[in-house]
Amino acid sequence: MTGIQIFEILVSLVVFWSIALAPPLLTRFLILKRPMGKAGIWVFIIIGWFVNWTAQYLTGALRHEIQGGPPPNPGDIGIFLMAWATYAILKYEEKKSETKVDEPVNPTTEKWTE
Repeated sequence: MTGIQIFEILVSLVVFWSIALAPPLLTRFLILKRPMGKAGIWVFIIIGWFVNWTAQYLTGALRHEIQGGPPPNPGDIGIFLMAWATYAILKYEEKKSETKVDEPVNPTTEKWTE
């Protein structure tokens, strides 16, 4: 592999993951500000899968027309990982701390056992 090919692979990975993870990140943390239900997550994943698969197919077809070579074959593993990451982002819920808000923590009153 030449340096240009490695650079192209790295750029394509950054672009793919930026495009794939921007909608769930924006939806979860800026629009909803809470976790989604499973039905909403699956609708989101199916739409995202269709959009990403179509975009990969069209860019592969365009590259095939310009450069020749093998016909386009969208990467199913990348799309599966994108769906899994989308599910994790949209389902993420912060764990609540077990410290009670009403009771202040006072380390001097704790008993030390030996």
